[in-house]
Amino acid sequence: KMLGVWAGDNIVAGVSFIEIIRGSLKKASNHILSPYCGFIYKSGEDKLMADTDSIQLFCAEKLIRYLQEKYNYTSLVHAPAFKDIRPFTWQDWDADIRYTYLINLRDIEGHWNTLKSKTRQKINKATKLLDIGSSITDEKIGEITEMNFRERGETPSVPTKTLVRIVKDLRKRGLVDIITAHDKNGELASFQVLTRDENTV
Repeated sequence: KMLGVWAGDNIVAGVSFIEIIRGSLKKASNHILSPYCGFIYKSGEDKLMADTDSIQLFCAEKLIRYLQEKYNYTSLVHAPAFKDIRPFTWQDWDADIRYTYLINLRDIEGHWNTLKSKTRQKINKATKLLDIGSSITDEKIGEITEMNFRERGETPSVPTKTLVRIVKDLRKRGLVDIITAHDKNGELASFQVLTRDENTV
């Protein structure tokens, strides 16, 4: 679902989420395969900061009121750029801050120098002990992902067969980069699936 707040013909704010219906209960929830689904505001670069804050608070109030009227339960995860959670706390919503690092990958050397020497040593050691590649099957990705959930006593957020189909389709379309780490005996130590956007992963 996608909701928008409009000023005449111009959209000034919005939110997207997954709608889940179970009998008479309706839930608005975070997208399963993307990290964020919170509120997005139109840029207020041409306005004073106070005006921008006022407009954003007004838009948040409208969206929150709509969600409260339409859904029995709502869970949103906002992107790092979202800074003002007051509209939610004012409405007695539970709000948790999750720390996120934004790293400019154009300055790898600069970031490397900000790491503690012990961290740099661990990374250097890992590069000597592990071979980085991309050799892993879609089925193995599903198998290991499910195993990690089970070991924590949790149910996988996506059924394994569905996850395998999604990864297979994304790989076929060239929308993912799959990176693996194998030890010197060729055993898989770790893998990472990166979904690609225009200028982000």
